Amino acid sequence: MTTWNSRATVELVLEAKRKAPEAWGALFKRCETDMANFCRHFMGPNDPLRRIYETQDIVHEAFLMAMEKIDRLENDASFYAWVRTIIRRKISLKRRDDLRDQLGAEAVDRATLDTHEKDLSSSDEAVRVLDAVIEL
Repeated sequence: MTTWNSRATVELVLEAKRKAPEAWGALFKRCETDMANFCRHFMGPNDPLRRIYETQDIVHEAFLMAMEKIDRLENDASFYAWVRTIIRRKISLKRRDDLRDQLGAEAVDRATLDTHEKDLSSSDEAVRVLDAVIEL
């Protein structure tokens, strides 16, 4: 597993903030495998989205968003957690869009979305606890 808060990673993030393409390439190579594994784990083996979206597509979309929004990253050492958050949000939005496509936009009521958001927040908490345990 990659050490995400290492000095080398933080330096790459700082270079990426200066829009250096080689820094983005190095960051992508450094975390692509871990992010793909996280994406597969977060989606779960039976998630219907796995039939529609490739894990790599979601990871690539997350990195593109990270490149566009890198100035919003406040703590350079938290790059890994930040990109994972982007991946979780991408998956959540894809689930919502898939649900809307299946049921029709009018049929998706707020209660269904609220329930899904609660599931995601408890999943986010589980990820934070797991990260804390791994760091020990």
